[in-house]
Amino acid sequence: MIAEALGIDFSSFRLRDEIIEVSADQIKEAVKSFIPEMLRVDEVVLVHFSPRIDGDLFKEKTAVELVYKSDVSKPILMGLVDQEAILFAVNPFGKLATSGKYIWIHPDDIPNVDKTRFSDYVNQKLADKNIFGSSAEDYANAVINFYETNVKVSNNRYLTMLTQLISDVNFNIPALREAKARATAGQKVYFYLYTYVNPKYKSKYFDAVAHADELPNLFDAPIGKQNIELEGEEGNVQKKFAELFVNFARNGTM
Repeated sequence: MIAEALGIDFSSFRLRDEIIEVSADQIKEAVKSFIPEMLRVDEVVLVHFSPRIDGDLFKEKTAVELVYKSDVSKPILMGLVDQEAILFAVNPFGKLATSGKYIWIHPDDIPNVDKTRFSDYVNQKLADKNIFGSSAEDYANAVINFYETNVKVSNNRYLTMLTQLISDVNFNIPALREAKARATAGQKVYFYLYTYVNPKYKSKYFDAVAHADELPNLFDAPIGKQNIELEGEEGNVQKKFAELFVNFARNGTM
């Protein structure tokens, strides 16, 4: 899509070289021509394209096929936070960006996120009849029952259920499937789950860690967020998290 918007012949053997010669500003303008918003609001897959789903960089149909073609002799470290999709659940820009009904919700709409809306998302977006056929309704009911049984929070419960579902579909399940596939292929896989809720980054809608909120332990915080203090509770967490990566880089273990 980017190549087409830039007027580059996608079938050209020089595709990579030609795109490298294009400036970042030209690429951004090209992307804007077919991606009006950052997220695919209210869809199951959040992003418009990525190496895993566009089929251009990785021709393999599944991550498992890709794993078996990769070098599994070296150990790998993978990780997640406990609620990845918090970053995408609520629209922080208000009227400056298009809000959704299920994902990228306007803050004023949060009180309206109830069981009906959660069920609608599962039935209309996730339980695709083209995929599940006559079993779509049974599948939808199983998904709804699973999250109602396992999500125990009392504050913004159905918003949390929606966010957990989106986290599972876009982050947790793919990561765990890949980790299992790599382990089956003989690779040493180390996996972490980051659950420390730093008060500096805590969402007022969720008591959980959002996508990328563990990264300020290693780098400066993103624009608009405070850096981590290297003392006290957050300092202890930062030290342990950094040591995890240093130890893995040096020794290949955790």
